[in-house]
Amino acid sequence: MALLKEQQQIVYYLAANIKNGEYGVNSKIPTEKQLSEQFHVNRNTVRESLKILQFMGVLSSSQGSGYRVADDMSNALSSTMQIFLASIGYTYKSISEIREALELKSFILARGKISSTDIAYLDNLVNAMHTTEDIATVDAEFHKALAKLSGNPIIETVTNAIASISESYILIPWANLSNSEKEELIETHHQILQGLTQGGGIIDENPVSRHYSLADQILEAHHKNLLLSSVPDTANMSLNQLIESGLSGEEILQLISKIKDN
Repeated sequence: MALLKEQQQIVYYLAANIKNGEYGVNSKIPTEKQLSEQFHVNRNTVRESLKILQFMGVLSSSQGSGYRVADDMSNALSSTMQIFLASIGYTYKSISEIREALELKSFILARGKISSTDIAYLDNLVNAMHTTEDIATVDAEFHKALAKLSGNPIIETVTNAIASISESYILIPWANLSNSEKEELIETHHQILQGLTQGGGIIDENPVSRHYSLADQILEAHHKNLLLSSVPDTANMSLNQLIESGLSGEEILQLISKIKDN
């Protein structure tokens, strides 16, 4: 328990200093040696604390350069979400619904306001879906770009965090879809792009909801009852990795809650 308390102190200290701007994005944090001396603990304890923050996505590291504040906090948010979702259980449908809601808001905010450069970029992505063997990557980039076009950094960060969770358990690779299913899904991307180029008037049917409705139908056709089944595997895997670092599930939830409060 003493070891846990020492790790918590280091994690809380670094999280608080990241929050107050002492350590900005991509900036170096104190070395293991400095933190070891500051908290009067051995370097292994410091190393385990840094690994927890790295796993959560708050810190990044590379050989020879130490730890830095991550430049993409959506990974941190994603890890936290996975842990909380593991404790309450969730379904594919619940994730699909929140993704649709966020993307619909992005669509509304960007519609009729995006530049010709942005339109050309999205158009290139959609066209690439017809020819590339890696449709999944292009598809993910399209949805990330739409979130960014909302102009709301919170929508963008949450959208990307949730997308990274759902990508971990969607069980149908694009390669397993029939040609007609692929073309139908790609067409919904064309419709989203077309809707973005229109003015701010009322449209008969929003293409974002059409896209998610079709994706759900295809997913359910391939995996009956998947939409309503519990899918905690990815979140449980995250919990297990943190537990292996020496923390219990309850202690991890307390740790995440404390970091959020800080």
